[in-house]
Parts: sequence; structure tokens; C-alpha cells
Amino acid sequence: MLGAYDPASAYLWQMFGPRIVAEDSQLHFQTREALNKWLKQSSQFFDWVYNNEGLVVGFAKSPDRQQVNIEVYQLYLNGRKPTVLMGSRPDNLHVTITN
Repeated sequence: MLGAYDPASAYLWQMFGPRIVAEDSQLHFQTREALNKWLKQSSQFFDWVYNNEGLVVGFAKSPDRQQVNIEVYQLYLNGRKPTVLMGSRPDNLHVTITN
């Protein structure tokens, strides 16, 4: 389901706790340098966990907004999933597929 964005209603979540803002998408890069630059720059805002195949998951808290942001991306390098990404932490990312 890559390509979704759910900003959640702030009013509804005030009753239950933090508001969850979720986004998922594909990100396409032409060069490894551009991909690495995006990971580095965006890590100022998100704590990324990613595997060597380019599956990226991150979250950030915004306590003043009572909000938690969750983002999931599939990275592509020249139209293909990467095979090695510097800084990957595959042991911290588990994927379960169910039917």
C-alpha cells in the first residue's frame, strides 16, 4: 500500500492520546549519492531503521502537537531496490507477510 497519507483528525485523537500521522511511499533516486543525502538530511527529523533492500521505517514525536509521525518508504536506485545500504540495521526491522 505504498502511496498513502493519513493525517488523522486532531480533534478525534485528543480524546484518546497522541494523534498518529502516517505516510508511506516509494522514493526513486538516480544516484547512490542522492539516496544517501536524503537519508542523512531526513535523519534530522526521523529515527530511520532500514534494511539493505531499501525498506525504510521511521518515526518522530511532536509532543507540543501531541503527535507521532510514522513514515514507511521503499527506496529505489535506478528503478531497482538497492542491495546494500550503508548504515542499514536489518536486525531492527522485521517484515511479516500474511495472506
